[in-house]
Amino acid sequence: MFQFLLSREVARALRYRNFFSVCVMGIDAGRRDVGTRSGSVVRVVSGALDEKLRSTDAIGVLEAGFGVILLHVSDQPAHRVAERLSIHIREVAMPNNEAVHEPREPVLVSVGGACFPRHGQTAGALISHALECLHTARQLGGNRVVYDPEEPQGR
Repeated sequence: MFQFLLSREVARALRYRNFFSVCVMGIDAGRRDVGTRSGSVVRVVSGALDEKLRSTDAIGVLEAGFGVILLHVSDQPAHRVAERLSIHIREVAMPNNEAVHEPREPVLVSVGGACFPRHGQTAGALISHALECLHTARQLGGNRVVYDPEEPQGR
């Protein structure tokens, strides 16, 4: 569904000369329970995103993580929005496993972003750029936002 919404937004932006941004958020490796509790991670992260995004923005689950379409948001504001989302997600504690009394852990995400039309004019080009930026964010240690793999920004 996310791919459909992204393709529709590309067509709309081409027709009306609009702009928008796409974020791909990946949960950083190192969480010991990502594999066993991925369902709870998906619920917590998607709920946290839904709390902080506008009703016009779209959220979807992708193979690489979560996709977010930020309508009428260019690259610098999108970078700030992605950082705020990342901070909000980190502050949302995962439910602990009460059976073994595990402590709650924050969810850390890396974010790769792309802006239409600057980084591409097709859904595939935008996702490809966002995934390249996500890869760069993870190579730089994770828990950061990157919109340009040549000039990484973020914490």
